[in-house]
Amino acid sequence: MTNPFTAKTFTASFLHAYMRDMLVAAQVTPHIAEVVAEVLVGANLVGHDSHGLLRIPTYMKAMAEGKMIPDAEPTVVQDNGNAIIMDGHDGHGIFTCKKAVKFAIERAKEVGMCAVTFKRIEHIGRLGHYVEMAAHAGCVGFVTVGGGIAGGGAVLPYGSKGATFSTNPIAFGIPTGDDTPYVLDYATSVVAEGKLRVARSKGLEVADGTIVDKEGKPTNNPLDFYDGGSLLPFGAHKGSALLLLPCLLGGLSGNYDFETGRAKGCFVMMIDISRFTDLGEYQKSVRHFLDTIKATDPADGFDEVLAPGDFEARNRAHRLEHGVEIPARIQEELQEWNEKLGVDPEKVVIQPEDEARYK
Repeated sequence: MTNPFTAKTFTASFLHAYMRDMLVAAQVTPHIAEVVAEVLVGANLVGHDSHGLLRIPTYMKAMAEGKMIPDAEPTVVQDNGNAIIMDGHDGHGIFTCKKAVKFAIERAKEVGMCAVTFKRIEHIGRLGHYVEMAAHAGCVGFVTVGGGIAGGGAVLPYGSKGATFSTNPIAFGIPTGDDTPYVLDYATSVVAEGKLRVARSKGLEVADGTIVDKEGKPTNNPLDFYDGGSLLPFGAHKGSALLLLPCLLGGLSGNYDFETGRAKGCFVMMIDISRFTDLGEYQKSVRHFLDTIKATDPADGFDEVLAPGDFEARNRAHRLEHGVEIPARIQEELQEWNEKLGVDPEKVVIQPEDEARYK
């Protein structure tokens, strides 16, 4: 049988089953592995490969070093009705965040809105996944995650030589009544660090104004970032100010460390739209408004005007039909862990529910 990793593209159902097998082999509880695989493959499907299965080697390394607990279950440690603190116990952040979002949506339906912040939460993957969940549930969703410590980050504050921040993304989701909600999801650095990994894996350069090397000089080579370079904030001083926001919201759980000056955390908020207005009418107005914006004449060099969420919806449709392309370098990194874990890609079994999930 031909090894599936000699190909360039793979079906979403295969990737899901394969990621699940790798995670379970690393002692991740099966129901946690299902959720992590779902969110990672979902990121690949919508065209955000930076938050897809290329994250698996990082997670594997974190588990091997004891920094991520494979079977940890999140718990609610403080419940004040619509203000919740959840402890992720250093387990898979994706599983913790999805559980928190489902909890917050249910609570928002009861009391109008609900916010959750966290202790001990690890990498949560693509934020857009969670705000899409909110939109499909008839809620406005807001998610941020970030961290900062003077001189110990990956992103430079505006006007500084000392990298201080993580990429500190923010995301909003708003329903449109169809399968293409409004989804705003981006790092407050020029690009997410994962975009540099993608460029590195493909041997590509990055755009001007994205990174500087360890001497603070502009560069287009992603390898310079991994050799002590830094990302830049988007929008100069405005983006730099936004980089602070996820740190401050994450600190609502009391995560701030006075000894080191480190601020970090994740923040989730869900708002039930029906508490303000009729959900159906609101969704119609959002879709109509977005469509009127998209109907404006495109500028020179553009074929059309898009709304946030269109890119993801189109990629999902295309990749469900044609498959997900995985760079050779990522395949090689995954294969290294296959050998350590005893996972054979040729023996991956795609379950009926895997096929159904990606129809």
